[in-house]
Amino acid sequence: MMRMVSSRSGLALVCLLVAALLAPVSLASITLAQETSTVSSDKSIYKLGETVKFSLPSKLDPGQTYYLVISRKGETIHQIEITTDSEGNPVGEASWSTDNVEPGTYSYVLKTSSGEELGGGTLGVVGINKEVFAAEETIVVTGGGATGDVTAALRNDSSVI
Repeated sequence: MMRMVSSRSGLALVCLLVAALLAPVSLASITLAQETSTVSSDKSIYKLGETVKFSLPSKLDPGQTYYLVISRKGETIHQIEITTDSEGNPVGEASWSTDNVEPGTYSYVLKTSSGEELGGGTLGVVGINKEVFAAEETIVVTGGGATGDVTAALRNDSSVI
């Protein structure tokens, strides 16, 4: 049995199909816009003494000052001042050395000069009791990270990789 669909119903059906097909495209563009407006670190876990390099949003308000605040257990450990040029691009590089910090999980957040949070994340800093071990020695890893997983592998020369 075949039924005829009115032109009005057919038009509505076509509109729904077009909307369904375009939805993933608009969601992808929203996701891309969000990705370019966030702050992130180059890795999620760092060995004690390594330098963290942060990626900043490509476009911020022109001629403004922002602060990248790094904290542990709710206490601010370090703060990086970031200024933008006349086009809103961050001037310089944002990095932080993990020398002389306690191993553990750290959070970072990018804030405006008025304190509004624009984005952030977490990273881990781990410490190892030494770099080279004999076969019978114990490896001690302190700290943690965003995931809490740490893997140590021994090379033939007994150094940790």
